[in-house]
Amino acid sequence: MPGGRNILASLDQATLLRLQEEVEAEKKALITSKDMVVEQKQRIAQELEARAQELEKERQDREALANELQSVEAKLLIGGVNIFDHVNAQERELEEKEVFFSWFILATTARTSSCRVTAEIAT
Repeated sequence: MPGGRNILASLDQATLLRLQEEVEAEKKALITSKDMVVEQKQRIAQELEARAQELEKERQDREALANELQSVEAKLLIGGVNIFDHVNAQERELEEKEVFFSWFILATTARTSSCRVTAEIAT
């Protein structure tokens, strides 16, 4: 790759497929052409093969990235539930429990105070 840049990486899937088809069509045209000198045919065939290999490598790289992305997404799921949704549900449940226990402590404290007042009145 000239200059170390991979131009193919910026192409979309449809363009890659179209380029692969063009490479195959050029190969067929080259084989059937009888006008070219054998050396020219071989050189062009080698260039076309190199392009085809680049396109295949790009396809494989994209497939590997898609698989990796799918793996990362799967790690973000717990029992089929998105981890963020799971954490939010746990936080809501914890808040509800805190409210309940606060209410329970207040109710228990009020009842204990009421019992003391009643006991003091009785004495």
